[in-house]
Amino acid sequence: MIPLCPSYSFTGQALADPDVNRANLAIVRGGCCGGSTEFMQNPNDRDYDRILNRLSSEGLTEQQVQVVWAQPVGDAPNSLPDPQAQDILLVRLAGHLLRTFRIRYPNLKLVFLTGSGYETGFAMKWLIQAQIDQMANGGTIVDGRARDLNYNTAAPWIGWGPYLWADGVNPRSDGHFWTLADYADGVHLGPSGVEKAAGLLLTLFKTSPQARCWFVAGETC
Repeated sequence: MIPLCPSYSFTGQALADPDVNRANLAIVRGGCCGGSTEFMQNPNDRDYDRILNRLSSEGLTEQQVQVVWAQPVGDAPNSLPDPQAQDILLVRLAGHLLRTFRIRYPNLKLVFLTGSGYETGFAMKWLIQAQIDQMANGGTIVDGRARDLNYNTAAPWIGWGPYLWADGVNPRSDGHFWTLADYADGVHLGPSGVEKAAGLLLTLFKTSPQARCWFVAGETC
């Protein structure tokens, strides 16, 4: 059986990294099983209880959750074959997901978002832009798809997580690329793919102005 957090996972890499804050930072894996965002729209959905069990096993509570990295995915119905229509639906679902996060985790401050692919990257962009525009408009809702994302009242602050898309084996400017060997079944990442994605996430948390101050040992916010 593969352990919950093997050495190549984000948690495994973070625990082995001497730069990561160990004094007052706990990392708990919340994601599981490729679940759709549609199954976490209600604060009473069972996935939240599953995450609570993992928190409890580490001696933690939901009130202590302050930062989340999320990769929202949606199972669009066949009536929405157009990728842009699917992304619009994902913006709505992800917006509600963020508000549900705030209900379940009342002290949640930051959420870093990553699209699951090239197209869903646009959905994350629209969502982040919707919050920027709303806060610039005095907190008044400006996007009917994302709805209320006021980070003073309804939702956490949201920003970019690592961008995972690459043109297959053709390296990006930062050297990131994917091969078939990185996938376990053609869709979900295998160990080498998880190691690559986790490395990108680790780099983001160690360098982002919004994360470095609490993620890296010796830094202050």
